[in-house]
Amino acid sequence: MEPRRRPDGGPNGRVSRRGVARDSFALLVGTAANGILAYAFFALATRALGAADAAPVAQLWTLWSASAAVLTFPVQHWIIRTMQADGDAAAVRAALPRVTLLISGAAAAVAAVSWLAREQLFLTGGAIFPLLAGAVTVGAFFVGLVRGRLAGVRRFVATGAVIAAENLLRVVLAAVVIVGGGGAVGFGVALALGGLAALAWPSAYRFSDVRDAPAATDGSPLAFLGGVAAGSLIAQLVLTGGPVVLATIGGAAEEVTALFIALALFRAPYLVTLGLVTQVTGALTNLISTGRERTLRRVRHGLAAAAVVGALAVGALGWSLGPLLITLVFGAGTSPPRAVVAVVAAATAIALANLVFTVLLVARGTSGALTTNWVAAVAVGAAALVVPVPPLARVAGAFLAAEVTALALMWWTEQRAARRVGVSGPAPAPSDRDAASRRPA
Repeated sequence: MEPRRRPDGGPNGRVSRRGVARDSFALLVGTAANGILAYAFFALATRALGAADAAPVAQLWTLWSASAAVLTFPVQHWIIRTMQADGDAAAVRAALPRVTLLISGAAAAVAAVSWLAREQLFLTGGAIFPLLAGAVTVGAFFVGLVRGRLAGVRRFVATGAVIAAENLLRVVLAAVVIVGGGGAVGFGVALALGGLAALAWPSAYRFSDVRDAPAATDGSPLAFLGGVAAGSLIAQLVLTGGPVVLATIGGAAEEVTALFIALALFRAPYLVTLGLVTQVTGALTNLISTGRERTLRRVRHGLAAAAVVGALAVGALGWSLGPLLITLVFGAGTSPPRAVVAVVAAATAIALANLVFTVLLVARGTSGALTTNWVAAVAVGAAALVVPVPPLARVAGAFLAAEVTALALMWWTEQRAARRVGVSGPAPAPSDRDAASRRPA
């Protein structure tokens, strides 16, 4: 019987450099366009409604951002990893009824809680925005499903198009709302319907092309998704929650705004990388499944070294040019002190490495460790908040402490996982070249 063909390129799994460059470019363009269109949508909403009337839309937007971290990212990378490890989507198809039922329950819970807190959350009564909150949750799951299936068969150009199409549809619908004289509800509906852009790729959410017998899996998909979702959510809170923490511990209003701006500026490379790692999950899973631990060791050490060097370099750049750049982009009086900019820049650089380490641990199948690592990182960051320095410096230092702690724990977890493979797993290949030559045709 002929071995199953892996969803990783040609018959021997090789992908040309030109193909890799094309795929990377497509993901880069799709992610960048998605970010620009996101700002365009919200700019249309605020200009059409005004700051006060746009508040419900802003809250719904926040819920969508959280759903992307909790659902889109985990579902997408779970599918990529499973397809790469098993060679097809049979295990995904077998697990989808349970996963879909869980997501449906979560969407209903989000809608119910949003309805109970509608006055505080959306500053308005009625059921429409709570229902839209549930719809946003379902949409985030659907987008993750489509992106994961496309990336699982290395259709990265289409994946990049899906990434961009979601917010492109929102912008188009927002324009329709403006022309039609709609209000906040219209913009809320436009936001909730963005995920329907993925309907343009019907092959990505149909699983009739896979065999009925599921492939062997290494653990519960629900537990795996839960670990990735919890770790991803905590990581996002560490990355974006500084202004809220600063306001809580007594920071001045202008300091809160300045910290928000600095985080937004230096987070831009992170957002781009978030799209590019779609291409990395399958490649890392392939290295793991073929026993190429020498290459993975180089990846682990190289990533840690790049994080340290990058943090120092970006921190120096933030010290020297950060305040000037923030002032040029956002106006006078918007930049935090030079030292705070440097710390925020360095911490964000380390967050990039933590994102790639997250994908590496997902490829390893050790998703549960992500939650543990980030809980420990938050504990260290919280301890840093008691340092007797001004509130703004305290929050920036806590951000850096949490990211550094997460980096160390990610490296340690990956090293332990590699050692377990050497002790109890299949014997590693004598060399990467030999391992590659024995891959199924």
